[in-house]
Amino acid sequence: MTPSNNLFRLRLDIPGHAGEWPTNSQAPPQFVALDDTSQEAYLAFDPVHRAVLRFCVPNTGGEVLGVAAYFVETAQWAWYPAPQNLQYPEMANVFAYSPACNCVISTGAHAIQSIRPAGIFPRPS
Repeated sequence: MTPSNNLFRLRLDIPGHAGEWPTNSQAPPQFVALDDTSQEAYLAFDPVHRAVLRFCVPNTGGEVLGVAAYFVETAQWAWYPAPQNLQYPEMANVFAYSPACNCVISTGAHAIQSIRPAGIFPRPS
């Protein structure tokens, strides 16, 4: 993923391939770009559904706003928002696909004393 939320693909099956923009490479509009492009972008691959999963964690606060899934076979995106009816927001900094449970496991993050840790706030002057 690029800082502007475009998917970029490098084909390992073609020697010397320099990369390309796949069809429909722009993430869904609900997906919030990173506050700070020096931080990590979290991706996992779901081999069962053949989808690249991009987790919307816009800053180091670790609040997961949702998951954008790019389905490789159809070149289509889907947006799955994080639940909003929980007592605490979904928080994570590490994601991995587990074939044992056919699910993504998330862990990490920490308690932040804020109503919405992933909220976009103006920079202090």
